[in-house]
Amino acid sequence: VVLEKTYVTQSVEHAYLENDAGVAYIHENGQLIILSASQNIHAHRKTIAEALGLSLDKVRVIQTPTGGAFGGKLDVSVGGILGLAALKLKRPVKLVYTRSETFAATPKRHPFFMKVKVGAKKDGTLMALDFDLTADGGAYKSFSNSVTQRGLIHSQGPYRFPNAHVYGKAVYTNTAFKGAMRGFGVPQVAFAIESILDELASELKIDPLAIRAKNGFVKGDTTICGQVLDHPIGFQECMETLRPLYEKALKEAKENTTDEIKRGMGLGGVWFGPGRSAPDQSEAWAELLPDDTLQVWIGAADMGQGTDTMFWQVAAETMGFPLERVKVCTTDTEITPDGNFSAGSRQTYVSGRAVQMAVEELKKAMEENGAKNYKEMKAKGLPTLYKAVNKPVTSRPDPKTGQGVPWETYSFGIQMAEVSVEVKTGKVNVLKVTSVHDLGTVINRLNVEGQLHGGICMGLGYALMEEFVYSKTDSFAKFKIPRAKDTPEMKVITLNIPRKKGPFGASGTAEYADVPTAPAIANAIYNACGVRIRDLPIIPEKIKKAL
Repeated sequence: VVLEKTYVTQSVEHAYLENDAGVAYIHENGQLIILSASQNIHAHRKTIAEALGLSLDKVRVIQTPTGGAFGGKLDVSVGGILGLAALKLKRPVKLVYTRSETFAATPKRHPFFMKVKVGAKKDGTLMALDFDLTADGGAYKSFSNSVTQRGLIHSQGPYRFPNAHVYGKAVYTNTAFKGAMRGFGVPQVAFAIESILDELASELKIDPLAIRAKNGFVKGDTTICGQVLDHPIGFQECMETLRPLYEKALKEAKENTTDEIKRGMGLGGVWFGPGRSAPDQSEAWAELLPDDTLQVWIGAADMGQGTDTMFWQVAAETMGFPLERVKVCTTDTEITPDGNFSAGSRQTYVSGRAVQMAVEELKKAMEENGAKNYKEMKAKGLPTLYKAVNKPVTSRPDPKTGQGVPWETYSFGIQMAEVSVEVKTGKVNVLKVTSVHDLGTVINRLNVEGQLHGGICMGLGYALMEEFVYSKTDSFAKFKIPRAKDTPEMKVITLNIPRKKGPFGASGTAEYADVPTAPAIANAIYNACGVRIRDLPIIPEKIKKAL
């Protein structure tokens, strides 16, 4: 059986609450100091220095408390303008965007146009994938390369395809420039592959969960990049954990459907590699201070996702110290090593491991030399600062064949959305989302659940209401995002399946719940009322017209 369909996703705004803002001044030592929100202070420092014609040591970037980012603050925003103004005016300067300026001047999520063809045996075994995508990059390049590449690599979903041809390109358009946004192209391709998988299941009269279980990754499988998944994979366990809840939801949807209100449920699978496109690395330092507290230094942005807390916990657990004896500094290029960007769900897996490695070096030196505190370290002539660089073993995929090891490990999961559809209006209400994820070892459950809840809400907006229209969308009155009343009941389940090289077996979290939410909702709508929408967002008018 061969199935071929076209799927389209829209441009959306990051919609972080904090407008872009910052302060800059010239320090008495002649150094340009820039204070602003950032997802990568060391990269911003380099970009600003190059743009202003300054040597790197003449620029210092300090990340201010950041009110959300979701990829939108990976590009330099106000920092370059502030730096130029401070240099020219020779006085401190401050810039705060209005909301309309934030809408106008910041990157958006790439719209994708995707032609997808799948081939399968009559028993549901997937045999071939042909995936062709075009990404709208807008007027400037930004992260279009990374978004397109990650999208292509993840285009197979967490499923075996023994034969695959995937091709993608990003194109310039006279619209707002497109950059990184939560998922780096994976939410777009997930909408396509998870939708066509349900369409295939319908064609073959196979249960949607059964076709996923039949083809879902297990340890030892090979991806379309030729990477052998030689580490523990919890995707099958995620589906088995969901199964009784899935069967219950199917029954309840059938029982509660009326002529006016149709009920349904749908699935969306997810896999995601934590890290940046190969190569990737993070550096961290661990220092024993004179008061015998442990100081961790690493330039890695916490925008609310909780990485500072994670570093704190990893360092304390590794050293065997209580939390109150550990300090973490992450925000200043002058005194931290480069922990690389806070994106791609990488900080726990890559930077968290770097912190663990640095602390291990300090602890090893103390134990091997019989030093119990700072005073004894100094008396023995031992250094009190230890450095570590974590470089995941990866390789950049060949641009022609696509073969390589783009990420060292992956996280997996599956989500189920339960919806009701009003036949008269086409309005969709998302009643409940159940999320089962294999994220490795969970270091901080509260942070993980917060990320998953936030991802579900973001995915809901992407599925049903959000759309940025160039030169028209300039306020939240024109850009609809989910409100409290739109938030569904959420049930989050995590499986602790440790990863070999993550800190204490951890992998990554931030993107995962966002990725499968839109396809799960789209599939649930079809299950409820028989309407298949292949272009996002799925607004009531589209459903009403199809009905």
